[in-house]
Amino acid sequence: MKMRKILSLLLAASAVAASAAGIAGCANRAPAVIDTEAIMSIDDPENYVYPEQITLRIPVYDRGQTGQAPVTDNYWTDYVQKEFGDKHNIKVEYIAIPRQGEVTKFNQLMAGKVSRQPDILFHYDYPQCITYAKSGAFQEINEEMLAKFAPDYYESTKDLDEYTYVNGEKVFLPGTRPRAYNFITVIRKDWVEQCGFAVPDSSVNWELSQDEYDNILKTISAKKPGGPNTIALGFSLPNANFGNNGYRNYPISAHDWALFADLSVCSLPWEPTYEQIKYNNNLVNMGVVSNEWYLDKDGSTARQNFSAGIQGVHGFYLTKESAEISALLQNQPNAKLSLTPTILNPDENGNQIIKGARADNPFGLMSGINVHCTHPEAVYMYFEWMYDNLLTMQNGLEGVTYNMQQVEGGEIPVLIDGYTGEERLNYNANKDMWCIVTEGRDYGSDQLNIQAQVYTYAPAGFEYLIEENYERIKDNDHYNYIDFLFDRSIDSLTDYGSTLLNDWQIMATDMFNCAPAELDAKYQKYCQQYLKDGYQVILDEKEAAYEDMKANGNLPDPLPEGIISDEEAAQMYGGDGNQPCIQLEGADAQAAEKEAEKDA
Repeated sequence: MKMRKILSLLLAASAVAASAAGIAGCANRAPAVIDTEAIMSIDDPENYVYPEQITLRIPVYDRGQTGQAPVTDNYWTDYVQKEFGDKHNIKVEYIAIPRQGEVTKFNQLMAGKVSRQPDILFHYDYPQCITYAKSGAFQEINEEMLAKFAPDYYESTKDLDEYTYVNGEKVFLPGTRPRAYNFITVIRKDWVEQCGFAVPDSSVNWELSQDEYDNILKTISAKKPGGPNTIALGFSLPNANFGNNGYRNYPISAHDWALFADLSVCSLPWEPTYEQIKYNNNLVNMGVVSNEWYLDKDGSTARQNFSAGIQGVHGFYLTKESAEISALLQNQPNAKLSLTPTILNPDENGNQIIKGARADNPFGLMSGINVHCTHPEAVYMYFEWMYDNLLTMQNGLEGVTYNMQQVEGGEIPVLIDGYTGEERLNYNANKDMWCIVTEGRDYGSDQLNIQAQVYTYAPAGFEYLIEENYERIKDNDHYNYIDFLFDRSIDSLTDYGSTLLNDWQIMATDMFNCAPAELDAKYQKYCQQYLKDGYQVILDEKEAAYEDMKANGNLPDPLPEGIISDEEAAQMYGGDGNQPCIQLEGADAQAAEKEAEKDA
């Protein structure tokens, strides 16, 4: 297919209307009137019964999993009503929120009648939560009330307090995030062996150079062990979160960390992004990815190809219900999997160059209380009940859906495989109900937690994937760092985010697919267009916010491992210590500067 036709397809797809990232209906409606004095006069919140029934409307993710009970009406929603709602005379209503398109759904709900709005809103993306707050969607968290009505939850999240403020006002209720080891990238071990390469019994010891790994991919594409439609590497249309950690300086300057480490917009003009684009261009030109990778906008085609047994490398979250593995084994019962090899990065002297990776935020799901909610204390009570009942909500009923099992270091609950009775857990062990308070299971020690994750996430026969992933990660985890978190909203991300995502996906398709000799000219041209279309304004706003935080002592202190001060970076790398970023040129640069001044 010619490039012009490819770009036309993408332009047509991007023309579908999208809702604004902010929340509608908040700024032009009065916030709820809350009788704080009356609420705080309640003596025993744990046993308090409302004299007149109130309704608490709780959103819950709907992932569209086939064969599952409705997320708003099942055994466990009934359980919450009986054990929590009936106890306090609260009617608990659940609202389905599609995991894909959640911002649009929340926007629709908040634009409707107040009586039908959810009492909380949530998101995993911190900048999106900032945008919600900026839109006026949240009421301020009364910390004294929170501590009284949710003491256990409040105590568990004290370490996350610094992330709950926007412009000096506490507005977020964070979920904790125990370390998880179930995101994996696997390769068909049987294919690698069929192609004549050795794979060690444990992937912990599998280390290759980039060239050696690329040679395996090329050989798989040439020998086609999966049949005539074999695809070596799963590859999809990139989103705003375009990883480039492998090409960043380590350690990185605080300045570059603030300006470019961002999930919500691609840092196209930054040197590490160019290097990653160049490598992706190489992958396409090697012929190791699908010829129509750019049509896979959400990764679903890559997932289907792996499940069908025609794709060699795939990254996904491992769960007991992992459709990828179950479908793969149905199609190819003898398929064998290994984690992909660790890629070595030697310098000219043979010493390994340290490359950090993106770490998850220290918090999980971030929630806020609807500005129109008249009973914030009921929200706190719900969070407290959910936190105190995690054993049941995560595992079900002992002897029915799980048994306690003695393991090294103590006891852990182990789910009973294949249970199909009415008490069966919802998708992923009810996670979309309890993720408001925590992102995973935590039994107090790494020793117990890793064993629990093996039993919880790994399908039978694939426990080694979790175990080996843990062994790999634990020795290098300290090199990884989270994205920079501003202490204020970066409004230009909302203003230009959709336009730049559209730009980026069209540009990436062209740059990945073009001949290598054409890449540099295309990259330079696209960088100027990208900067002109709003990225320069984003950089200017981030720069101003960063310098203000730096001047007022509001940067993290100490800086995370892998981040150094600008002064240290200048001494280490020379110049200003930052990696190059293409600048907007000529009259366009002047226009962007005026736009930034206007926004300020």
